[in-house]
Amino acid sequence: MSSKPKLVVLHEIPENARPMAEDMLGPHFEIEFSLPATDVGGESTVSAAAVLARVLTRGMLDRFTGLEFVQTPSAGVEGIDLAAVAERGVWLANSHSSAPYVAEYAVALLLAGLKGIPIVDRSLRAGEKPAAGWPTSLSGKTVGIAGFGYIGQAIAKQLRGFDVDILCFRQGRPEGDQNRAGGRQVGFGELLERSDALFICLPLTENTRNLFDARALSALKPSVYIVNVGRAEVMEKSAIVDALAGNALSGLALDVWWEGEPIPETFLNDDRIILSSHRAGGDVEGPTYLQGAIDSLLEFATGKPLSNIVDPMEGY
Repeated sequence: MSSKPKLVVLHEIPENARPMAEDMLGPHFEIEFSLPATDVGGESTVSAAAVLARVLTRGMLDRFTGLEFVQTPSAGVEGIDLAAVAERGVWLANSHSSAPYVAEYAVALLLAGLKGIPIVDRSLRAGEKPAAGWPTSLSGKTVGIAGFGYIGQAIAKQLRGFDVDILCFRQGRPEGDQNRAGGRQVGFGELLERSDALFICLPLTENTRNLFDARALSALKPSVYIVNVGRAEVMEKSAIVDALAGNALSGLALDVWWEGEPIPETFLNDDRIILSSHRAGGDVEGPTYLQGAIDSLLEFATGKPLSNIVDPMEGY
């Protein structure tokens, strides 16, 4: 019988990432790959010290005995039953390895939108004269970043060469602070009023759900371009639809979508909108997006101080 603690993996690890995960975690854990996640152990219980999962319901947690640590492979933890985790006194950690990739993708979406690249591409492929107007320059503009954690800070670093003024909003931080990434902390109202382009990188919590409602959107410049690489639900969907219908936004790029809702025809036919499939955090060259999760699991296994611990009461 193994003396190593058991790690149950409920997250589907790509084939090119599994060897790295096994090589790094194998010396410290007895690893059990158990998919699909909803079928963990059937109705029986599973003894495990740690779980790697993107989704973990109360019912799934009930099947584990001896569980001490839950690790998500991403920054978002909305797939985890936070109340159930808190009740059990289980440590929960997230991962930020994908932040540089998300930042690159977010900036690419903004540039593609401002320059009208998708519109020109579609027009030329259809044999038509490009319908897009002249490209909009980013240089000299004010860029707002809502959510200034790992991804927001990585976006600020990506923008350093564009000669922009960066405003950042992070709940609970004092206004006026200048941060190392090059942005100035402002209140939510100033962020809305001054931004020429706005990145949304916020986690989904009770405090951020529908934060961008009709009132918030009405405070934006009608020329603003929004890129959301956080969570769709921080925007009130009906308010976004109305803002676009009333030409209160110049454009919108989404790498996220509202859970369980279809994409409406109006979005599919609107050239001001760029749609993406929540793929910003991926990288074709390797499995490094898992590195943060692996590092946290190794901290747990070796008794080191735990990084990236999530407060289940706050959701981040």
